[in-house]
Amino acid sequence: MNIINIPVGSGKKVLLAKNIVRIESAGNYSKIYTNYRHEPYLVAKVLRWFEQNLPQELFIRVHKSHLVNALFMEEFAGDTSMYCTILLKNGETIAISRRKKNSFLSHYTFFKKEALAGMA
Repeated sequence: MNIINIPVGSGKKVLLAKNIVRIESAGNYSKIYTNYRHEPYLVAKVLRWFEQNLPQELFIRVHKSHLVNALFMEEFAGDTSMYCTILLKNGETIAISRRKKNSFLSHYTFFKKEALAGMA
């Protein structure tokens, strides 16, 4: 799904997946960071819900507390045996857990290949 509805105040807000930079777990809540709003949206949904309801080709779980939009990944730092991080286009750095590293690397490689093919 390329859109999600989140509760905001007494109403709902529609968010486009392409505008979500990352989602951070906060217990039974999640903080949604977008490319147009300085403060994150705080919603009463667990990270797994977003993982299941956002496009899997765009979003990857890089840590038990982070889901990242591949469109906003600037670069990958680290090697295959050490501590690894992602630098986002907004300047934030997100750690990649050891358990998620292999799935991240395959997703990242696939995404970069697709992005380059789209530019040709």
